[in-house]
Amino acid sequence: MRKRLNVMLLMVAMILGLSAVSPVLSQEQARAVTIGRDTKVGGKALEKGSYTLKFVEGKEGELVFLHGKHEVVKASYETTKLKTPASDNSVVYRLAGDGSVTISRIEFKGMDTALVIK
Repeated sequence: MRKRLNVMLLMVAMILGLSAVSPVLSQEQARAVTIGRDTKVGGKALEKGSYTLKFVEGKEGELVFLHGKHEVVKASYETTKLKTPASDNSVVYRLAGDGSVTISRIEFKGMDTALVIK
């Protein structure tokens, strides 16, 4: 009976340990990017300039654009795998039917995934 209890306690400890490690595997990233023109992201206006983008690498989620410490825009994104890591930061724009410009994709130097804005 005592041996069975020890085995059960060991299993619980292992499960708790694994659940504590999993958030570490997908850490939040903060990357700098320059937006070269006034545009829209997630339907909201974004002025040209330098921003810090926060996101969780390797997962779908919410992309946050910060100007200094102020949150400017949030947008949903998904990731897409690149054939080779990006050689530089790049922002891909799309021209909408109404003539406005939106950001459709962002790549960061050295990363093998790109963020596709939904």
